[in-house]
Parts: sequence; C-alpha cells; structure tokens
Amino acid sequence: MDAEILQAFIEEVESYLPTIRGGILISSQEGKSHGELNVSHRQAHTIKGAAMMIGFEEIGGIAARLEAELESIIADGKPLTEEQSRKLLDQVAQIEALLAHFRFSSDDFSLDIIDFVEESFGNLQIGQEPEEEADEIEEEDFEIDEEMLEIFAAEAEDLLRKITLNLEIIEKTPSSREALLEIRRNAHTLKGSAGIVGLKKLSKLAHRVEDLLDFLAENEIEGNAEVFELLVTATDCLNALASGDASTQLSKKIERVEKKFDDIISLLQKKNGNCLRRA
Repeated sequence: MDAEILQAFIEEVESYLPTIRGGILISSQEGKSHGELNVSHRQAHTIKGAAMMIGFEEIGGIAARLEAELESIIADGKPLTEEQSRKLLDQVAQIEALLAHFRFSSDDFSLDIIDFVEESFGNLQIGQEPEEEADEIEEEDFEIDEEMLEIFAAEAEDLLRKITLNLEIIEKTPSSREALLEIRRNAHTLKGSAGIVGLKKLSKLAHRVEDLLDFLAENEIEGNAEVFELLVTATDCLNALASGDASTQLSKKIERVEKKFDDIISLLQKKNGNCLRRA
C-alpha cells in the first residue's frame, strides 16, 4: 500500500480513538449511556468504513463489533456495566495495537510505543475532543492512489445522495430533526473517508457541515431557512469537490461558504451561551 495512504489512515484513526475511549470512560464513570457514547459510536462507524475501504479488514472487523455493541448499549438505555466498559476499551486497545503494528512493519514509519500510548491517553480530556489535524498534510502534496479514489468516489456519491434526499425532506418539513441528524451522520462519514484518501478540502468542508449540525442537535435547535440554504450550497460544493473540480471559482465559493458557517455558528453560540465542540 502507498505509504501516504497508510499514514493518512493511521493519523485519521488515531485522532478518533481518544474520543471513543473518552466517551466510554465518561459514560462508565457517570453512569450514563447517551451523549458521549453517541459520539463514540459515530467515530467507530467512520473507522469501520475507512478500514474496509482500503482493505484493512481486521481493523474494520473490530470497529464493526465496537460500533454494533455501542449501538446496542445506546438503544438499551441502561448505564454501562463494568464488563461492557472493559470489553469496549479492549476493542479500542486492539485497534491501537494494530495501528502500532502497521507503523512498525513499514520502513516509512517509526514509532515509540510508549509515546504512542501516552499521547492517546493524554488527548483524553473530559468534555473536550482532540484537535483536528486534517490540514497538516496539504492536498497538493498528497499523491492520491487512483484505486482508492475510485472506491471513495462511489462511497461519496452514495453519501451525498443521502444528504440531498434529506435536504429535500427538510425543504418540505423544516422541523424534521431526523433528517438533520441523518445529514450529520453522512457528513461525518464523508469527512473521515475524504481525509483517508487525502482530499483535505472536501474533508474540511464536510466537517463544517457536521459542526453546525452537531451544535443544532446538542442544543436542540431547529434549523431555519438560512441554515437550509447554507447546507444546500455546501452540498453543491461537496459534490463539485468529489467530482474533481479544482477551479479557482470553486475555491472562492468554498471560502464564502466557510465564512458563512463561522457567522451562523458564532450567532448561535451567542444566543445559546455555549461553545461548539468539534468531533
């Protein structure tokens, strides 16, 4: 496998694991089964999809089991038991061990396992998620594997189709919380998959969509006409990026869209007196 694809995958998954572990630990300690676990569930889903996309079936299988068990626990609505918590954390540790193995087995990577573990646990801060590192690898310096790009294009087409369908639902039923949550879920998956194959601009914009919808969901705010129009415009940009559009015109449009996200989120924060948490 191309070294840059492997590096992008490892860095993306490493950025998710502290959040997953944090959600499990917080839920276990506080006797809750929702909130943080929902974030852990979404991150496990993204790891599963990315791993399967590039052929890491072992990691994909562990992430799939983790996702399924988190989903079952959330649906059950009961606090985590000690046994459940230990089993979930063991699965997170298994994924970490496999990532370390990939680094050690590649001539292009070196890793101090102690630093790796300490960094993973050190990123855990209650109520705070790890800082995003999506922009550290510039897109123009990343040689995207054509086969991976084809796989991603098929997945992106499906995800963007689902986002568009749910936007149509919102246009007819503006109060549809379920449609907003579905858009958030698909934007989250798109963000992770784009990051894996090196499409950083697409990943960043999908993250902005997720940020806004996270804020609406966490603060139980319904969408409005301004939010709807922004989501429609952002989806148009995501479709263009997924289709390979690298024009200056599109870049300028995305800059305007990202500023609009900043303006709307800032306004909502002032109205609600809360700070936005990034996933």
